[in-house]
Amino acid sequence: MPGLAPRTSHQYELLPRTSLALDHPPSPTRRHARSSWLQQLVARLPGVRNLSDHAIYTHYVTPRRRRRSVLRLFYWTVFSVPYLLLFLVLLTAVFFPSYTVRPPHYQHLRQRAVASKAPGRANPHAQKVFIAAALYEKDGSLTSGGWGAAVRELIDLLGPDNVHLSVYEDNADPATKESLDRFRSIVTCKAR
Repeated sequence: MPGLAPRTSHQYELLPRTSLALDHPPSPTRRHARSSWLQQLVARLPGVRNLSDHAIYTHYVTPRRRRRSVLRLFYWTVFSVPYLLLFLVLLTAVFFPSYTVRPPHYQHLRQRAVASKAPGRANPHAQKVFIAAALYEKDGSLTSGGWGAAVRELIDLLGPDNVHLSVYEDNADPATKESLDRFRSIVTCKAR
């Protein structure tokens, strides 16, 4: 072919365009997959995604850079312990709550407390108990109400000789002082 320069291996000829649509190619659209709530939670917690990475654990056992590997292992151990403890606390709170498991002697002690009216029936070993309360009440509604009745019942269950009671009221009005004096005279234990 006369008039054409010889082509080298790095020169290319552009092909002619055959369509006007190629002048403005459509922009690619991205579709975002909806992530689960667990993936969203993992994305918010720093470093959790790396805990399952096999390369990180493989790096810990390589002989070179042993000092850095030990430091990294220590870092990841310290980092993962709070998450592990939080998981164990939540697991225990949900599936094994302590307030639902009564001690073995509970039923015997409950039967003993219900069957008798003797003072100290719920304290078989005569253990000493100190009850302290700092109150703020208006018109003596606590000591003359349900709280005072519950404390008197507890003193009866534990035994008046085994209980020491200390009630502190700050800035008591005259009605509260009168209620506290009445409460002191009704209580059968050592009161202050």
